[in-house]
Amino acid sequence: MAHYAKLNENNIVQEVIVFDNDIEPGVPQAPLPEDWRWMQTSYNANIRKKFASKGDTYNEELDAFVSPKPANSWTLNTSTCKWEAPVAKPSDDQDYNWNESTQSWDLDPD
Repeated sequence: MAHYAKLNENNIVQEVIVFDNDIEPGVPQAPLPEDWRWMQTSYNANIRKKFASKGDTYNEELDAFVSPKPANSWTLNTSTCKWEAPVAKPSDDQDYNWNESTQSWDLDPD
Protein backbone atom coordinates (compact mmCIF):
# COMPACT_ATOMS: atom_id res chain seq x y z
CA MET A 1 0.00 0.00 0.00
CA ALA A 2 1.17 3.51 -0.78
CA HIS A 3 0.19 6.62 1.16
CA TYR A 4 -0.61 9.88 -0.60
CA ALA A 5 -1.31 13.35 0.76
CA LYS A 6 -4.10 15.28 -0.88
CA LEU A 7 -3.00 18.91 -1.31
CA ASN A 8 -5.16 21.95 -1.94
CA GLU A 9 -4.20 24.90 -4.15
CA ASN A 10 -1.95 26.28 -1.36
CA ASN A 11 -0.10 22.96 -0.88
CA ILE A 12 -1.81 22.35 2.48
CA VAL A 13 -2.46 18.68 3.28
CA GLN A 14 -6.20 18.03 3.43
CA GLU A 15 -6.02 14.31 4.13
CA VAL A 16 -3.77 11.29 3.72
CA ILE A 17 -5.15 8.18 2.06
CA VAL A 18 -3.93 4.74 1.07
CA PHE A 19 -3.80 3.56 -2.53
CA ASP A 20 -3.41 0.00 -3.69
CA ASN A 21 0.11 -0.74 -4.94
CA ASP A 22 -1.36 -2.51 -7.97
CA ILE A 23 -2.27 0.80 -9.57
CA GLU A 24 0.10 3.15 -11.30
CA PRO A 25 1.87 5.29 -8.64
CA GLY A 26 0.38 8.74 -8.29
CA VAL A 27 -2.82 7.87 -10.15
CA PRO A 28 -5.89 8.04 -7.91
CA GLN A 29 -8.30 5.10 -8.01
CA ALA A 30 -11.36 7.27 -8.68
CA PRO A 31 -12.02 10.44 -10.65
CA LEU A 32 -10.90 13.45 -8.63
CA PRO A 33 -11.26 17.20 -9.07
CA GLU A 34 -8.48 18.64 -11.18
CA ASP A 35 -7.65 21.32 -8.58
CA TRP A 36 -6.23 18.71 -6.18
CA ARG A 37 -2.67 17.43 -6.20
CA TRP A 38 -1.39 14.19 -4.73
CA MET A 39 2.08 13.70 -3.23
CA GLN A 40 3.40 10.41 -1.92
CA THR A 41 4.38 10.21 1.75
CA SER A 42 5.82 7.39 3.86
CA TYR A 43 5.50 6.32 7.50
CA ASN A 44 9.25 5.84 7.83
CA ALA A 45 10.01 9.29 6.36
CA ASN A 46 12.06 7.83 3.50
CA ILE A 47 10.63 10.49 1.24
CA ARG A 48 9.72 14.12 1.92
CA LYS A 49 11.30 14.21 5.41
CA LYS A 50 8.17 13.15 7.38
CA PHE A 51 4.85 11.39 7.11
CA ALA A 52 2.33 13.99 6.01
CA SER A 53 -0.42 15.01 8.42
CA LYS A 54 -3.55 17.06 7.89
CA GLY A 55 -2.58 20.74 8.10
CA ASP A 56 1.05 20.23 7.05
CA THR A 57 2.38 22.18 4.08
CA TYR A 58 4.19 20.63 1.14
CA ASN A 59 7.27 22.78 0.51
CA GLU A 60 8.13 22.39 -3.18
CA GLU A 61 11.58 23.94 -2.86
CA LEU A 62 12.59 21.44 -0.15
CA ASP A 63 10.43 18.59 -1.52
CA ALA A 64 9.24 18.00 2.03
CA PHE A 65 6.19 18.09 4.26
CA VAL A 66 6.48 20.71 7.01
CA SER A 67 4.35 20.91 10.14
CA PRO A 68 2.66 24.20 11.04
CA LYS A 69 4.99 26.69 12.71
CA PRO A 70 4.58 26.27 16.50
CA ALA A 71 5.50 29.87 17.39
CA ASN A 72 6.55 33.05 15.58
CA SER A 73 10.09 32.95 16.96
CA TRP A 74 10.86 29.45 15.71
CA THR A 75 12.87 28.89 12.53
CA LEU A 76 12.76 26.08 10.02
CA ASN A 77 15.85 23.89 9.82
CA THR A 78 15.96 23.32 6.06
CA SER A 79 18.07 20.16 6.44
CA THR A 80 15.62 18.35 8.73
CA CYS A 81 12.49 20.36 7.80
CA LYS A 82 11.67 20.64 11.50
CA TRP A 83 10.95 23.82 13.44
CA GLU A 84 13.52 24.85 16.05
CA ALA A 85 13.03 27.09 19.04
CA PRO A 86 15.50 29.95 19.54
CA VAL A 87 16.53 28.30 22.83
CA ALA A 88 17.22 24.58 23.14
CA LYS A 89 14.69 22.59 25.14
CA PRO A 90 16.14 21.24 28.42
CA SER A 91 17.27 17.66 27.99
CA ASP A 92 16.21 16.31 31.39
CA ASP A 93 13.26 13.95 31.88
CA GLN A 94 10.75 16.70 32.63
CA ASP A 95 8.00 18.09 30.41
CA TYR A 96 8.26 21.67 29.16
CA ASN A 97 6.10 24.09 27.21
CA TRP A 98 7.43 26.87 25.02
CA ASN A 99 6.68 30.38 26.35
CA GLU A 100 6.69 32.75 23.38
CA SER A 101 6.49 35.92 25.50
CA THR A 102 9.62 35.08 27.53
CA GLN A 103 11.34 33.12 24.73
CA SER A 104 12.03 30.27 27.15
CA TRP A 105 10.87 26.81 28.17
CA ASP A 106 8.54 26.63 31.17
CA LEU A 107 8.23 23.51 33.27
CA ASP A 108 4.85 21.89 32.61
CA PRO A 109 2.84 22.11 35.86
CA ASP A 110 0.97 18.86 35.14
